[in-house]
Amino acid sequence: MIKKFLKRIRPSEDGGLFHNSRGDVRALSTYCNELADKVNELVDEVNKLKAQDKG
Repeated sequence: MIKKFLKRIRPSEDGGLFHNSRGDVRALSTYCNELADKVNELVDEVNKLKAQDKG
């Protein structure tokens, strides 16, 4: 079973978009990498299902 991705990115509380640019970039980079891993997991599952369907 593929688990749902539950992490969310929230906008900063202050008036600007970024309050801690380095920390925000680090958090976004980590999040993007986790999303890429999840997409790859889904692609693997879809490919398995397609292979089962053909065979």
